[in-house]
Amino acid sequence: MSNVNSKQFVGLILASSVMVLTVACSKQAPQEAVNPAKNTTTSSAAPAPKAYQEGVEAYQAGNFTLAAEKFRTLAEQGDASAQFNLGSLYRQGEGVAQDDKQAALWWAKAADQGHTDAMDNLGLRFAKGEGVELDLVQAYKWFSIAGMRKNESAAANAKVTLAKMTPAQIEEAQNIAKEWMVQHPKQ
Repeated sequence: MSNVNSKQFVGLILASSVMVLTVACSKQAPQEAVNPAKNTTTSSAAPAPKAYQEGVEAYQAGNFTLAAEKFRTLAEQGDASAQFNLGSLYRQGEGVAQDDKQAALWWAKAADQGHTDAMDNLGLRFAKGEGVELDLVQAYKWFSIAGMRKNESAAANAKVTLAKMTPAQIEEAQNIAKEWMVQHPKQ
């Protein structure tokens, strides 16, 4: 691989993206990931912080206000899973006022750290113009990155979005997705 130039590398990324999207796409409409109780921290090497576990327990008990407080504390410290969960609470209006802009904001923070469910949900917001301006290029960017990282819902959403895009939009989305991948190689 040491003889591969940057254009060839980009071509490999695109080819693998198309393969993942082709294999992973299903015919069922994917669902937005919104249940904080089902999510764990993004690092499997470290145990979840106590506040995170308390947030999950509060959510499971139906105490959404406490769950939001626990997740907010960690989200503000940069915890991607807490950011995802807080975004989900804003989307559902559980423990906080329903607010698609806040949901998109927190999902964007988590997505930028590599959280694939956040990428998928953020892509959906861009695809629907909910909480953000309608932007198929940004939607496809997030769907394709998450799809390459084995998120089947995002891969299916990428396929649906791709069908609505012009060739110029597709090229732009692929370029910004490649840039993100280069800037975030391990996330």
